[in-house]
Amino acid sequence: MNDEAYRIEIVQVGKMDEVPTCAVYALEKIGEYEPFCYTMLILRRYHDDEVVIINTGFPEEISHIRKAWQDWDARCRFERAEDMKVANILAARGIDPLSVRHVFITPWGPYNTGNISLFRNANLYVLKRGWAYLLGLEENLPRLPRHITIPDAELAYLVTDGFEKLVLLPDEAAPLPGISIFYAGVHHPASMAIAINTAQGIAIFSDAFFKFQNIERMKPIGYCQDLRQCMKSYRRIAQEASLLIPMYDPALFERYPRGIIA
Repeated sequence: MNDEAYRIEIVQVGKMDEVPTCAVYALEKIGEYEPFCYTMLILRRYHDDEVVIINTGFPEEISHIRKAWQDWDARCRFERAEDMKVANILAARGIDPLSVRHVFITPWGPYNTGNISLFRNANLYVLKRGWAYLLGLEENLPRLPRHITIPDAELAYLVTDGFEKLVLLPDEAAPLPGISIFYAGVHHPASMAIAINTAQGIAIFSDAFFKFQNIERMKPIGYCQDLRQCMKSYRRIAQEASLLIPMYDPALFERYPRGIIA
């Protein structure tokens, strides 16, 4: 077994039974809806069981997030069961967050920034350009709605106790053995593709494609910021990935029973 290979567990941290299909597949089936889920990844390296976390789920308080999504579309009803809370997910798997040394965030959003400070001993890997966008330094792009994007306490952690833990990545990097990243864009200026070495080949996880069919049909997401970048990223992902891990597809748990890869 390759010492740099990982087992991957996909874990659901929230869901909506209905989101507009045209948000998932650009200009497709306008007026129709389909299921959507939010995920985090738990990676365990084969040779030493080192844990790597990708995304940290929603914060404890989610009423303002629910309201924002329902204000946008009344049928977008966000649900989160107790076993979808990150602290409970970790406890159920015997993972002490203080033992985790590596956490990746892609992109910046309410579904992945809610528990960053749980992992106080972890380096936090984010795109440099995404950090600039979060701080409002991209003058040609609208600023993010901060109160939705990241909780006050988590942002305060990042610019105080967690500041030295931030690892600002260039558009191409290999920050850990068996894990590389590249700027994907498409959904968000902070969106990266994370390529993970597994026993079954390279798995690529990203929010740049919401569901399997975005790549398999080369169909852009509805929330596409740059069509040229979208097709460039999709072609690269299709070429390099043996296994696809879309960030929001309930079909993940059909293709990968129990959410386990390798």
